[in-house]
Amino acid sequence: IIYKEYVATGPKAVLFPDTKTKRPNKVIFSGRSTIAEQDKNIAADDITITMNPKYFTAEGNVVTTINDLKNIDSGNKK
Repeated sequence: IIYKEYVATGPKAVLFPDTKTKRPNKVIFSGRSTIAEQDKNIAADDITITMNPKYFTAEGNVVTTINDLKNIDSGNKK
């Protein structure tokens, strides 16, 4: 599933509509799933994406990979 900056994949995805608008508002991925946002990749047993407000949660054996370390603030500013 592609939603704005998110690209998510998994063995099982269930889509839930908003009760008022009937538009898709939540996707729950079950099984070992991944979500990518810019230079970050997260793998987890369960991932939930909410469209409004836009956020996601990852639970169960979560592994985060950051591909571009030069853009991370190391806290060593002078």
